[in-house]
This record gives sequence, structure tokens and C-alpha cells, in this order.
Amino acid sequence: MSSFLSQKKASRWVKMIIGCDLDGIICDNLLLLIEELNTYTGEQIKINDVTDYDVTRIYNITREQFIQLMKEREEDICDKSPLMPGADKYLQKLASQGHQIHIITARSPRLGKITIKWLKRHKIPFHQLHMLNSHDKVETCQQLKVDVMVEDNYNNAVQLAEAGIKVILFNAPHNLKWKWTGPRCDNWNDLYKLLTDR
Repeated sequence: MSSFLSQKKASRWVKMIIGCDLDGIICDNLLLLIEELNTYTGEQIKINDVTDYDVTRIYNITREQFIQLMKEREEDICDKSPLMPGADKYLQKLASQGHQIHIITARSPRLGKITIKWLKRHKIPFHQLHMLNSHDKVETCQQLKVDVMVEDNYNNAVQLAEAGIKVILFNAPHNLKWKWTGPRCDNWNDLYKLLTDR
């Protein structure tokens, strides 16, 4: 399998600019989100039942209801969500190899303080944190000239790929039903191997 980072130049590894989503890639927030939605709706949805990124469709609630719930509970979810297994280890390895890591997230900037605190607590290295309050990441990736973007939102991945940006889709229950012609990974070990071919 060809890698994004295994190119060589003058006998040295080419340093790459890696874009990485936060939720679902570094921060494993899905289970806590489901627990909050189950409490709110009285449903008993399980993680593998979440086959759509838009959870309002899974829970049959309005967008306004979801936004209000997030205003009340999102900070707690962000603070208490666990680390995606291996994210710290492999991001530290990538950073130590000189690759530039940009965390590009749809989170609102109002969550900046709690997000940075979480990243520091879990020893996640990054060059910059980009909190867009939007799922449209194309312009940011283009401005940063990222060599590859790691994403779990299928619609984001398609949009980025159509703009000519290389994307690795991180598998999640909500993206498995979609056909994706680019590379996929199941975990951070697989992702690191895909990036470095090591």
C-alpha cells in the first residue's frame, strides 16, 4: 500500500502537513453523545445503530432541539470524552518525525478553552488548532496546503476530495454504509501505517 509520507528527498523523509479532525479521530466523543441523547429522548440507541452522521435523523428530533441540548451539555461531553486509543502515541511519533499537525474541527471557538485543556491533558501535539464552527474545511485545508486530511464525516471527506485534497476516512458506524474510493482505516495503528508505510 502506497503511503502519503514515505516519499524521500535527498535521503530524508519529506515533512508533511497533516490535517486531522478532532471528534471521532482524536477525541472519542460518540458514546457520551449517544448517552446524552438517550437520556434526552428516552431512546436506547446503541453506538452501532448510529448509521448517519446527522443524529437528528437517528433520534427523530429537530435541529433546534439538538442545538439546545448541545448548548447545555456539549462542554461536559468535550471535557469527559476519552482519548481515541493510540491517538496520543502516534501523533507524538508523527510530530517527532517533524511532520506538522493541524487539528481542524467543526467545533465552535466558544469551546476553545476546554478543547485546549483536553488536548494538553492527553498530551496531544499540534502545530495549530482550527475551530471553524463549520463542517466546510476546504478553504482552511487549502490555505494550510495540507498534504492529507484525516476525517470521519463522509460528506466532509467527499467535499475535500472533490477539491483535490487527499483524505483518509477514519471508519465509524455513521460512515460504513457509504462507498468510499479512497483509503480507510479502523484505528490509529492502521492510520499510522497508511501514512508512513512502516
